[in-house]
Amino acid sequence: MTRLSALSQCILLTVVAFALPLNPTGAAAVERPLTVVVMDPMALPLSCDCVQGYAQRNYDALARFLENQLPRRVRVIYSESLGGAIRQSGDGAVDLIVGKDSVVRFDAVACKRNVRPIAALGDREGKTTFTGLFVVPAADPAGSLADLKGYRILLGPPASAEKHSAALAALRAVSVTMPKKPETRAGCGEAAIDAIESKTKPGTAAVISSYAAALLEGCGAIGKDELRVIGQTAPLPFVRVFAADSLNAAQQAEILKALLAVRNRPALLAALESKDGFVEIAADSVDSSNASAGEWPQWRGPHRDGVVPWLPKKFSDCTKIVWRKRMTGAGLAGIAATRRYVIVADRDAKDQDDIFRCLHADTGKQVWQLRYPAPGKLDYGNSPRATPVVRDGKVYLLGAFGDLHCLRLADGTVVWKKNLAGQFGAKPPIWGYCSSPLLVDDKLMVNPGAKRASLVAFDR
Repeated sequence: MTRLSALSQCILLTVVAFALPLNPTGAAAVERPLTVVVMDPMALPLSCDCVQGYAQRNYDALARFLENQLPRRVRVIYSESLGGAIRQSGDGAVDLIVGKDSVVRFDAVACKRNVRPIAALGDREGKTTFTGLFVVPAADPAGSLADLKGYRILLGPPASAEKHSAALAALRAVSVTMPKKPETRAGCGEAAIDAIESKTKPGTAAVISSYAAALLEGCGAIGKDELRVIGQTAPLPFVRVFAADSLNAAQQAEILKALLAVRNRPALLAALESKDGFVEIAADSVDSSNASAGEWPQWRGPHRDGVVPWLPKKFSDCTKIVWRKRMTGAGLAGIAATRRYVIVADRDAKDQDDIFRCLHADTGKQVWQLRYPAPGKLDYGNSPRATPVVRDGKVYLLGAFGDLHCLRLADGTVVWKKNLAGQFGAKPPIWGYCSSPLLVDDKLMVNPGAKRASLVAFDR
């Protein structure tokens, strides 16, 4: 049996299960079923059972749960693409899509469907992100991404951000240049096998999805320890639930409530191979990997490199000011912005309190503010220096004296707070805490600068 045939045996294509919708008030309605398209590569009908208890997510169990929670009929369509699911549906109906974030977004554009993420599904460790892995044959001398200069590098299709756009960004960061038209492979197995069997000098590397590594060995596509990981991309959102515009706001809220209730059902969590179930994604959340025009979710932009595709090549000679807002203190921190909100750090007139303001992006009108005492004296003023960070409907704020807050972006509610100097026994630097927090997977990285806590990761 060849490698490819062994892998192909692990691919199942389509399963359709029926399960009823209601109207927004909750009463049973004689309507078409709620149609849920499952594109999650970890779903059993789209994966295999080669690795016990892994990549065997049971979305039929989720459908039965939703029926009881809503209650309404649910129809589940398993497909590797949104276009394929639409064809299978018979009526073209799509209400919810569960799948890899970048692929769902890519397919939605191609199919001219408007969708927005409402929830993320965590894995068994509680993570909602994954990465692209750079792999080389075990005997290859490359030890890091920087060693891939001159290599033949096999990427994934553009729809798979972890194997394409994020991989290109990781290579650019270490000055590894790629052809204008990089070589791509449709699947992780094909790319991995080509890398192993390639005779190209100095060598061939491939980019595979982090979730696929165990499956490639489990399915027999590659032998144990045939490949070695030498680097990875920045974390990207993994499996998410997207709502189509066929659902109104009340229906979306009802479905989201039901999804969040999964966390209280141990058997269903096990069926979905998840520690915590679904996590809400607010309407105004921003992902650094998918930031669109006008979004600046953290220090130096979506990828912390000062690069965005939506800036014009040349600015107009005539500046049109949409609105202007005067702050009370010195502005030392960068701003963070979503399509709806602008987050800016400020200081009170008496120079005793930190103030973080959330302004409406279209009008400049203040939506909410966070104000707290932060007395002291620092070189170059006492205002916050660190740029806010926005992710999944929350904003993370760090003041110059070490006050760290997590707030709900929509209304400014404090989710949690810490003081780096007080908690870790650190003495603030003479310039104050300046480094903007960094999100790595679901960890928020900060640097207290204490003797026993130089760098700290909080659960975000």
